[in-house]
Parts: sequence; structure tokens; C-alpha cells
Amino acid sequence: MINEGLSPSAVVRIYEGKLEDNNLLGTYYIPERSWEKDVTLNKKYTVTATYIDNHGKTYVAVDSAYPRLRYEKSQCEDACWYVYDRVVKLAIKYSR
Repeated sequence: MINEGLSPSAVVRIYEGKLEDNNLLGTYYIPERSWEKDVTLNKKYTVTATYIDNHGKTYVAVDSAYPRLRYEKSQCEDACWYVYDRVVKLAIKYSR
């Protein structure tokens, strides 16, 4: 992960569906490394994060998720539901 030289802030864009569908739901300025946004279940979302380094070079990370519910009867005392495929990873990992 590249931390040195990159701002921890990013411009995050959330799209419903694939990126190429260009169905932008929102653009957000995120000043920290962690952030949460509520979305509707059972839909695919593609998320981009745009970072700028100290030299003005732009980096864009892209990931997608399809948040869904899963019924689980063995992990809880009573039967329960939990949300899975709900996290996107938008860290810049490597650069030349």
C-alpha cells in the first residue's frame, strides 16, 4: 500500500451497476481512510476513489460489491441474518 506521498483524502464516486453503465449515485469527498455509506441490498455497486500524490499525479482505485443478506442458523444463538459482500477495498497498493 502506498501511504507516503499520497493524501489520505479521496474523492469517492459510487455507481449502481458496472462502471461502464455510468449510473452515478453520488460523489463524496472523504477526508479520512475509512468511510461507510448505506446502500440498498441486492444491487451491484462500483466504487472509485481518486487520490492525488504530492507531485500532482492522479491515482484511481476501483472495486465493486453486491451487498446481500445471508441466513445463518449455526453462528447465532437464535437464527440470524447478516450482510455479506459489503466492503470495497480502494487502497493504492503498487506504483512504479
